[in-house]
Amino acid sequence: MKKSKIINRLGPRSIFLLALILAAFLAGVTALDIRAHKETLLKKNSDNIESLARVFLTAMRHPMMAGEQDAIQQQLTEYKSAQPDNAVYLIDYEGVIRRSTEKERLGEKARSKFLAQAYRGRETAGIEKNPETGEAVFSYLEPILNEESCNACHGKTHPVLGVLHVESRLAPVLAGIKDVYGQHAIIMVMGLAGVSVFAGGYFFKNIIRPIQRLEEGMQKAAKGDFSQRIISGKKDEIGNAITIFNQMSLDLAKSGAKENELLRREQQRARELAELNEKLTVEMTEREKAENTQRETEAKFMNVINNIGSGVALLNNDMELMALNAPMGMWYCPVDVSKKPVCFKNLKAGQQEGFCVNCPVIEAFRDGQAHEAVIPVVTEKAVVDFRVAASPVKDKTNKVIAVVEMVEDVTERCRLERQIQEQNSFLNNVIDALAYPFCVIDVKDYKVKMANTAAHNGYLPEDITCYALTHNQAQPCSGVKHECPLPIVQQEKMPFMTQHIHVDKQGGLRHIEVYASPILDAQGRVKQIIEYSLDVTGRKKFEQQIIRAKEEGEMIYRVMPSGLFTVDLDQKITTWNNKVEQITGYKREEVLGKHCSLFALEPCDKKCWALAPDIGKPVTEAECKIMRKDGQVRIVSKNADYLRGLEGNIIGGIETLEDITERKRNEEALKEQAQRLEQMYKIKSDFTSMVSHELRTPLTSIKEGIAIVLDGSAGEINADQREFLEMGKRNVDRLKRLIDEVLDFSKLESKKMRFKMTSASINAVIEEVFRMHQPVATEKSLEFKIELDGSIPDIKFDTDKICLVLNNLINNAIKFTDKGSIIIKSLLVPDKNSIIVSVKDTGAGIAPEDLPKLFEKFQQLGEGNQRVTGGTGLGLAISKQIIESHGGVISAASKPGEWSEFSFALPIKTKNNILVIDDERMLLELCEMNLKEQGYDVLLAETGKEGFELAKNNKPDLILLDMKLPDVSGYELIGRLRSENSTAYIPVLVMSGFEDEIAKIGRDNRLAVPWILKPFKNEELLLQVNNLLKS
Repeated sequence: MKKSKIINRLGPRSIFLLALILAAFLAGVTALDIRAHKETLLKKNSDNIESLARVFLTAMRHPMMAGEQDAIQQQLTEYKSAQPDNAVYLIDYEGVIRRSTEKERLGEKARSKFLAQAYRGRETAGIEKNPETGEAVFSYLEPILNEESCNACHGKTHPVLGVLHVESRLAPVLAGIKDVYGQHAIIMVMGLAGVSVFAGGYFFKNIIRPIQRLEEGMQKAAKGDFSQRIISGKKDEIGNAITIFNQMSLDLAKSGAKENELLRREQQRARELAELNEKLTVEMTEREKAENTQRETEAKFMNVINNIGSGVALLNNDMELMALNAPMGMWYCPVDVSKKPVCFKNLKAGQQEGFCVNCPVIEAFRDGQAHEAVIPVVTEKAVVDFRVAASPVKDKTNKVIAVVEMVEDVTERCRLERQIQEQNSFLNNVIDALAYPFCVIDVKDYKVKMANTAAHNGYLPEDITCYALTHNQAQPCSGVKHECPLPIVQQEKMPFMTQHIHVDKQGGLRHIEVYASPILDAQGRVKQIIEYSLDVTGRKKFEQQIIRAKEEGEMIYRVMPSGLFTVDLDQKITTWNNKVEQITGYKREEVLGKHCSLFALEPCDKKCWALAPDIGKPVTEAECKIMRKDGQVRIVSKNADYLRGLEGNIIGGIETLEDITERKRNEEALKEQAQRLEQMYKIKSDFTSMVSHELRTPLTSIKEGIAIVLDGSAGEINADQREFLEMGKRNVDRLKRLIDEVLDFSKLESKKMRFKMTSASINAVIEEVFRMHQPVATEKSLEFKIELDGSIPDIKFDTDKICLVLNNLINNAIKFTDKGSIIIKSLLVPDKNSIIVSVKDTGAGIAPEDLPKLFEKFQQLGEGNQRVTGGTGLGLAISKQIIESHGGVISAASKPGEWSEFSFALPIKTKNNILVIDDERMLLELCEMNLKEQGYDVLLAETGKEGFELAKNNKPDLILLDMKLPDVSGYELIGRLRSENSTAYIPVLVMSGFEDEIAKIGRDNRLAVPWILKPFKNEELLLQVNNLLKS
């Protein structure tokens, strides 16, 4: 009964509202748990993604906050690693994905079906289908409300700045929220079932059942069947129906009143919402104004940033450029910051693969402090110094999220700073290097603030006064001898000089000049003075000496034996001595200030010896012709060089002249005489050859005739006849050797002897000569032996010529040794790269005074001091020239009465050595490269003098010679080479680019040298070289 009364009192609408409230309560509890699950999804392994989402989406409108976005990306990366089944998207107000755990989706349009509800400011969750995989996913979307106006949209206000979208696979979500629905599902179902039963019973009892009864009563009344009516104070069926109907009417009226109350409340809520909307509109208008103001402020700020002289950029911790102003173009190439270019890959000075050395941005990220560095950058024009400053941008947790980089061109400032530092260093060094005392003195207390070594001699006590330091006294200077300059400078504020007279240790007087200059402060008051002292005692003594020296110098200049004059840079004569007056015939007053070509026979404007840059300096002994004032042409030898100023700069030229006209005439005469002598020498050589030939012919007949008689072919001879015939045969052989020696020496002197250089064994040659002389040595009962070094390699030499040398040495040894031994040795000397061959005997020896004469022509060996033997005295002279022609040396040593030893050394050459003489550097290098490729050793020379010295010292196997050299002609050099014993037999290959010169060489029989015409091919040169070396 109580339950029915309660139901009767509530009414159907109230019961329905109670059901709705209960359902809402259960849904709210469920929603709260879903929200909790969403928090779990978002916050696990992340500090606060919702907060970061707001920062990120706000930073999109503020380029200078671009570093925040990278921090969010880092957080999202960490979240993804912890929640691989979940995906997070940060979506801007245009529906574009700006940051996500799924990087491949960046820049795409979001595609969730709940996105429209999120943009209306509603937090939304639900199940939808992934369009790519077709899998059901759980999506949670939370709007990020806008707090400011958006600059990027020209001041428009968006209620929603962006959307945070969390997407998860359905299975993990169901597993995650299983507890939420598991706890409330039974309660929710039971509650709904109970409300439904409760409402159904009420509806049946109070509405359906009375209507049924009313219908039954009406049917009975229509039939007239009132037998069932009860009169005894009780209602009948109609009364009951009326009562029920009235109750229903009352219930309906009550329900209508409740509906009216609800309607009134809804209207009141609508009015409140309208008032709230009006307030929100006002607030949005104010916010829009604030955003406009903020936008204008940001525009002004960016305008200022873009118009300052320094470049400004914002970099994230991945060293990506997030924003930069216009002046930053001096540091970076044009870049699109939306693509996040890496800074060091877009440097204007050149891309790099890694961070710059001493990068201040890296340092700022590392320690969170401001850093700067001056970085020199090499550009196309010059080296530019940039000052790069980096300041960190930190979040609320004091974590560096970005760095502001400022770049400024400080080339000029750095140059000035370096210049100031160099000047300061130079000034300090100069001051300390001064030989005279220098110091800075404070005018208040006379204390020395700075002094050089000359002032304090290596020891400067603190707070020492100038008078104590200089004069070793306790009071300031005063009086005539020591007038103090300090008060005078302080009063006059002008430099001042005074003289002090000091007494040195020896008691002599020294004259000292003291100079003082003021140092002023900002108010123009003298605060310090600079003081330095000069000992002028010597200067005063030297002044007169200098004057006298100058006079003497001018006198020497005027009377010096060589003509001397100087010119300025315009080739105008500035000085002119007496000798040049005599040479040219021009007086000093006639030439001063005039062009130096005044006396030149040919114009020399383009080939001024003193000033032409293409003529090497100094010019020495250059010959040229001049024309005297009287018209005579004179030959002069000229020396010339630049005339330099005190700083080493060229201020003109200086030349000396020597009249060599007479000397040149004498040289021509000598040259003619030399030619005549050469012709006479040729006649003598020809005569010698002819006489030798004419003598050989009858000697051959005599020798053969004697041999026939000795053999008994002409009949038997007795002992006396045989003795006389053998004596004649020996003298014939001796006469033949003398003739051969004369002929060989004649050939050597005339440089006509040819050498056939072949690779052979020196030991084999020694053994052959040894066998030839062994019978003679045995006949004299001499111990005759050889000691050979078996490690000696084959070398290149003329075997016949070396045999001749050995024959001469062994013949002399046998001739002058009556008893004892003769030993022939060979020895390899690796460190000197040579072979030594010696012939040692135990004969009478050689007097010391005779040793230097041994290798001179027509000198004979003596026995002691008196010994004289037959012969021409040419054998050792011939041997010396043969050994030197091989690039070797020959020598002799002796101990009178005991022994004599003759030795010669031959060089070991593993490679042919070629000397190239040419003044064209490129040709030298080309020849060197090509010849070295063929295995030759190469020497290079650019002048004739250098080439001659190299040939004399190195004995090359071949010389390649250019006929046009800067110091000598090729003809002269060939002549010098032919006149030197050590170089006379070196073959020469002439190189020339002038066909007439080649023709001249071909006509000149005296040269007898092969030639090659420039330009030549490498194959042609190598063919000539190989042929010459083989021959």
